[in-house]
Amino acid sequence: MSGGIFFKVENLFINFDNFTLKNINFTIDQSDYLSIIGPTGSGKTLILETIIGFYNPDKGKIFLEGKDITNYPVERRSIGIIYQDYSLFPHLNVYKNIGYGLKDKSKDKINDIAKLFNIENLLDRFPSTLSGGEQQRVAMARALVVEPKLLLMDEPFSALDNQTRAIVRRRIKDLVKRFNITVVHITHDLDDVWGLSNKVAFIKDGKLQQFGSTNEIMHKPETKFVADFVGTNIIEGVAIETTNGLTNVDIGGSILSIYDIAEKGDKIHISIRPENIIISKDKPPQLSARNIIKSELVDYFYEGQLCYLFFKLNNNNSLKALITINGFEDLNIDIGSFAFLIMKATNIKIIK
Repeated sequence: MSGGIFFKVENLFINFDNFTLKNINFTIDQSDYLSIIGPTGSGKTLILETIIGFYNPDKGKIFLEGKDITNYPVERRSIGIIYQDYSLFPHLNVYKNIGYGLKDKSKDKINDIAKLFNIENLLDRFPSTLSGGEQQRVAMARALVVEPKLLLMDEPFSALDNQTRAIVRRRIKDLVKRFNITVVHITHDLDDVWGLSNKVAFIKDGKLQQFGSTNEIMHKPETKFVADFVGTNIIEGVAIETTNGLTNVDIGGSILSIYDIAEKGDKIHISIRPENIIISKDKPPQLSARNIIKSELVDYFYEGQLCYLFFKLNNNNSLKALITINGFEDLNIDIGSFAFLIMKATNIKIIK
């Protein structure tokens, strides 16, 4: 085990309550922010609770700063955790909640972290009198005041409204950078992934499906399941030919050129993110993008300040694009209208 690796989960296997985590492996560096995503019931929380020491793995090891902590008791691991419900002690005021894990009940330390989270005016209050956002800040203060080497978070923003989530997300991002915190965060919200993470692990049925940078997971999913979960388009096609690393794919009458490799005649699936599709009402002049396809708009809907547009490619394929509402209004198209979809070959990938 290299002492240069900050945190590592190695071949983690645990059978718990008729559910099995199977050979989970990943490594993160100091100050990394890892998001663990995947469907409900895939084993994400079990991974976190095994890391912190609530459960012992049947096989595998857990390393922190080069030390094997697999059999360490919880209190010796220097790991903090924040749950979805924050798990504040209802019979203790905010001051005592924050200081609960401190061996040295330093008033200065508690007051300093309270100021950092703008909750110094809440120290005499009890959890039942706090809003969801205030409880979340108290939970964060309690987790960080003990200066953990690793911070685990299990859906800590899920009880917050959208506006509060955005505010808390910015605060967490600032704190992580300021204190060089290393984080492992379970989330279902892809905005958390985009806004906070530099690494992502995708878990399904107790298995690690894909691990990599945020850009790799979101833009280059390896399987249809991962692609669908992270919101990329999945298109069926047949490889026609490959030349110099560029493959032409027939998607039902239209041809897409992609920088990926496939054998001629292979039936394949390809993916592209909605925001990587440029839409033009008029046929564009010669562009650097290799792919320009004329397609019919069949539906659209608004989400906040964004608009999702659905275009029909053929009987088997549709394509979802994402632009701003202003951009959609400037296009001046409606359902039944045709537009030109422009896609760079480098933004399209083959998936399993």
